[in-house]
Amino acid sequence: MNVPRDPHARVQSPLPPPQRLTVLTDEECALCRQCRAWLSQQSLHVPIEFIGVGSEEALRRYQSMGNRRDVLIVADEHGRIWVGPDAFIMCLWATTAYRGWSRWAARPGWRVVAKTLFSTVSSNRHQIADMMSGRCTDKNCPTRTPGSELCTRT
Repeated sequence: MNVPRDPHARVQSPLPPPQRLTVLTDEECALCRQCRAWLSQQSLHVPIEFIGVGSEEALRRYQSMGNRRDVLIVADEHGRIWVGPDAFIMCLWATTAYRGWSRWAARPGWRVVAKTLFSTVSSNRHQIADMMSGRCTDKNCPTRTPGSELCTRT
């Protein structure tokens, strides 16, 4: 896991820390949409761009990775790509409030915990989304699935 280090850290990465991140999102997944909405509302150290999985842009920029709905993918402007739990840690790293948590989760002893937690949530994302969803009271619910009265609570 290459979580970018502080400039004052003893060991420097050969590439500088990211100045922006791109997150590939599965717009067909209610939990993924809710996570995107949450991340979009956070105060960020670096800007985050969201691109829909399977979109022309995702396929153009990330080839076969741009079509994967089974895993979270984050990339930076230097061409580094993080997948699964590492991508989740990078999303935390980008936030002002949770950067410290990302460093904790990236430590060797805690990576197993972070990986287990992320894998459990990821493999049960549809069931979790079902538990978190409710009826829209407003037809303009911003995360409402088109043609459906169900929405993800934000």
